[in-house]
Amino acid sequence: MGAQAVPLIAEGSGWNVGLAAMALPALLAITVTLAARTLDMSASETPGPSMWQVMAERRTWHLIACFGALNASYATIITWLGPQFELRSIAPGHVGFLIAVMSIWQAASALILPPLLSAPHQRRGALLLSVALQAVGFILLILGAIPPLVTVSIMGVGLGGTFALMIVAIVDCTADRSAAVRLMAAVQGGGFILNALSPLVAALVMERAGGFAAIWALHLGLLALAVPLVMTMPRTPEAKLHG
Repeated sequence: MGAQAVPLIAEGSGWNVGLAAMALPALLAITVTLAARTLDMSASETPGPSMWQVMAERRTWHLIACFGALNASYATIITWLGPQFELRSIAPGHVGFLIAVMSIWQAASALILPPLLSAPHQRRGALLLSVALQAVGFILLILGAIPPLVTVSIMGVGLGGTFALMIVAIVDCTADRSAAVRLMAAVQGGGFILNALSPLVAALVMERAGGFAAIWALHLGLLALAVPLVMTMPRTPEAKLHG
């Protein structure tokens, strides 16, 4: 909604007003959060491994690398897809529409795929399929011959499926649910740090190579590196994290 709304508001009132308007949903979120403070959010007393024990596990770093490589695509796409489309003379309003369409497909994929795939071996195959869809999206961006609506739709399904199934795969890696919470925090924390660096690295690559194709080729390489990481993730839950 924001991707679609900001260009429309900016056309009549300027980009500063368009961007400032996005503070309204943030204020709504703060209001809901404050209202939710009445709910019971006390910490669980279930014993489990400390965060230091979780971070000492090789498995944790394996998952961080996998999460970072698979989901770095999103940060780069959100940063650089708009400028590429504008370079192809696509109007800013339509660029916002395309990003909104990608987000819709992303959300739909993230919501639909995990419930449909209940067995761990099914989720692994679906995760690899989502990675393949991301790769197809990057190839289409490099070629630039396919209608952008098709490209962003394929990319959205790939991004949403990859993120959601990776989250479920993290939980699958341990049978200790108290440990799963800390493992999830560690993997997402480390993975999102890697993700945050991807637009900057992409900018440096583009500056050297002189085009957007180099950025998308970089992410194709990251996806290729992530495939063996996905294939070697634990197939069955481990009983506990080792101290």
